[in-house]
Amino acid sequence: MEVMMKKQIIFDENGVGYGVVMVESMPEDAFELKFESNLANRYKLVNGKVVDQYKGKTEDEVLADMAAAAAKEAEQRLAEKAARDAEAAKAGVAAIEKARVITNLRFMDLFTAEELRTIYTVAKADVTVEIWLDKMRAAKEVILDEDRTVAGLNALKKAGLLTDARVARIRANQLPEPA
Repeated sequence: MEVMMKKQIIFDENGVGYGVVMVESMPEDAFELKFESNLANRYKLVNGKVVDQYKGKTEDEVLADMAAAAAKEAEQRLAEKAARDAEAAKAGVAAIEKARVITNLRFMDLFTAEELRTIYTVAKADVTVEIWLDKMRAAKEVILDEDRTVAGLNALKKAGLLTDARVARIRANQLPEPA
């Protein structure tokens, strides 16, 4: 005796078909798939009835529509992610820009104690270094990328008071390595 197999469609909690299985007998709460298609997500459960969401379309047309919908959804998710990334980048740039303007005390903290002793000692004999120190103390804030700040640090480097590495670290608003 030949057993007649039936297609049972399985629905998720939202009523969207997600699986087709072959069964010998249908459970009472099951829905028999009486159509030729094996594309479960083609069907939706609406008010207890199986509805073909792509009525009149071939399997190939349904697959093309599903692929287009998936591509559109992926494109939308990428656009949303790009917008979130742009917003995060903007916030990051603002944070970086804010970090480029520091207080005089923070600026002084970027030098080692030995560097400050040397700079103050040299300033007693070199009026250019003394002027730079006076201007720095008179300023309300230090802008690390401002021409005067860069020129002052480069002058200290040229005078042998700072190395290239130390100038870069100070301009990066990084405290000195602990001794």
